[in-house]
Amino acid sequence: MKVKKLYIIRLSCNKPIDDEINGGGNGLYQKYVARMKGLPLALIDITGTAPDIVVKEGSRPAKDDTETDVGVYIFAHGEALKCGGLSAESLAKLLKETLGFTAIRKLCLVSCNMAKSVNPGVKGYLENLCHLLHDSGLNPMIAGYDGFVSLAYEGMEKHAPHKTKGTKYEIDKDMAGKKIMMGLKEAHGNRAARPVFVRDLNQDKTPAEQTKELHKKRFVWQYVDDEPRLIAEGWSDKT
Repeated sequence: MKVKKLYIIRLSCNKPIDDEINGGGNGLYQKYVARMKGLPLALIDITGTAPDIVVKEGSRPAKDDTETDVGVYIFAHGEALKCGGLSAESLAKLLKETLGFTAIRKLCLVSCNMAKSVNPGVKGYLENLCHLLHDSGLNPMIAGYDGFVSLAYEGMEKHAPHKTKGTKYEIDKDMAGKKIMMGLKEAHGNRAARPVFVRDLNQDKTPAEQTKELHKKRFVWQYVDDEPRLIAEGWSDKT
């Protein structure tokens, strides 16, 4: 995510922050310490049960901040229509009222299954969140995933081997903060339905091609022409 100001939120409002959320969020933060090159970057922990949500650490957005090129990562466990224990309504309220964001250009939910609609004809989490944030005065592009997604951290292969394809590969500091997703059948053959890092893919493909395959599982919503819409382009800032 290429922005002028970035917030990384570790969110767990239904249970304590565990090793995966703590380690993966810290790995992502450390990755962006180098990438942001001195631009503002904050790591925020949020726990508790709505409405008694606790912002544990990290700087909140200043109410008089005029910066509009703002990015937000939310790293949390996903479940049916909840991200880190919060409904779309509660998460929209957290971003707008509790944290006080006045602008977000990019919002990425690194949380399992947020791009799926649980029932036919019923809005999925991302679509609903897109609508709610627009009504609150925010109109970010919102990215999420349709299956398993996590962030790697050092020691994860020991704490959660089922999420890292066993203990065969040690996750070092260079892998920390990188996304892990399940393999796509058409792209990864017998690696489908197994955790996949970019390094595990076909070595004949360039890193950009490998990353693009993984990102086929990412979906982006934005409020356009009076309704939330899936957008095919616009998320990437690469030229």
